[in-house]
Amino acid sequence: MRILVAEDARATGWSPVGDLRRNGHRTVVVGTGRAAVAACRQADLVLLDLRLPDMDGLEVCRRIRETTRVPVIALTDGATGIERVLALRAGADDCLDRPCMFQELLARIEALARRSAPGPGAPPAVEPMALGPLHIDTGAREARVSGAPVALTRKEFDLLHCLARHAGSVIGRQRLMQEIWSLGEGGGVRASRTLDTHVSSLRRKLGHGEWIRTARGVGFQLALEPRGAAAVSSPRTSPPRGVLVAVSDADTRAALTAQLRRHGCHARGCGTGAEALAVHEAFDLLLVNSQLPDMDGVEVCRRVRAAGDMPVIACTAPDRMLDRILFLRAGADDCVDHQDDPRELLARAEAVLRRARPEHPHQRGSALRRGRLRLDTATGDVRLADRAIRLTRKEFDLLHRLASEPRTVHARTRLIADIWGGEPGSPGSGPGSGRTLDTHVSTLRSKVGLPGVIVTVRGVGFRFGEA
Repeated sequence: MRILVAEDARATGWSPVGDLRRNGHRTVVVGTGRAAVAACRQADLVLLDLRLPDMDGLEVCRRIRETTRVPVIALTDGATGIERVLALRAGADDCLDRPCMFQELLARIEALARRSAPGPGAPPAVEPMALGPLHIDTGAREARVSGAPVALTRKEFDLLHCLARHAGSVIGRQRLMQEIWSLGEGGGVRASRTLDTHVSSLRRKLGHGEWIRTARGVGFQLALEPRGAAAVSSPRTSPPRGVLVAVSDADTRAALTAQLRRHGCHARGCGTGAEALAVHEAFDLLLVNSQLPDMDGVEVCRRVRAAGDMPVIACTAPDRMLDRILFLRAGADDCVDHQDDPRELLARAEAVLRRARPEHPHQRGSALRRGRLRLDTATGDVRLADRAIRLTRKEFDLLHRLASEPRTVHARTRLIADIWGGEPGSPGSGPGSGRTLDTHVSTLRSKVGLPGVIVTVRGVGFRFGEA
């Protein structure tokens, strides 16, 4: 694996580079944030020290995430948990306090590698931005106001896109000149006038001068609110809508469940491994600890991972590094201390789901319409006309698979393979897999409220019907 290590070794006094090389990884070491942003697309993973001499580490993380899906592990000084939360919100996939035990770092690198997108530095799916009546297509580099195209120069589009990515926030003049024109502090008065000219031109072309506000002495702000599921190309996701909390201690389980519900999650607690294995497919994410009364939590994690790609976060005690390593080796996507701030738990859950969602059978970041039925693949939301329909992840995947090719009859064995990974010999290919498919079809018909939404073709499989 090619690992980019961005660190100021003189300031930290600790570096994992030697151990990484001894374990067969190819490493490239850079000492500044700008060098990290420039080199990240050639790496399979980035180890990012948040204490770099030229740029704030959180800003480095944001810039990496804006251009690539390469996994990022942020290294913090451990002084406060809020730094880990901010790093995860900025797009980091994981965070570790330095110095850390190399065995745990290696296990976390391997966990990220399991979820990494194909190809080093593959760019993220391009999602259009919708901010009120303003729509920005970053792939086609087009802007529209209330559906009408706006003719922009390349630099005008870049400036608008930069403001839109941070809609509602004031962006400093110096930062805009650096990002759009690559001009540092030596840009001078002429560069500043160029920025003002472009802002004035944007206001005129958009036809709404009030959309771009001037913060005197600071910079500019796009005063429009994002709209829709893919409003801005930000690394943040919604909190997980369905979390199964498999924790043995009743008080801890109740506390975690309550915290998740307060942050907008649908959370359910269970106290045994058997119950977790029986119901986990109805949820988006599993939070599990090691001390379950009927089986070891690591074994639960291993069985869940063998059955599919459901995201798993292990909940461990702060001093149980061995538990964290065992969970990560068994397939967990992350580990969190049960005493951590609930904001960190939510941030880690969002980071895990960011990595897991692109691997679903449907394309991330687009909406599919069939008649009155609308499936939003960025959020997993389903609506029939104005009615919201709550589906589990597997129900959504099955409905999307059928709706994406409405004129095709999908064979039962192919659906089982696509949705449950049911190739011969896999956990989804046993005698009960057909019954599982039938149950999901029946549930979908009931939830959508249209018996003909899925048509049975006897002896073959199913096709999409009418919506």
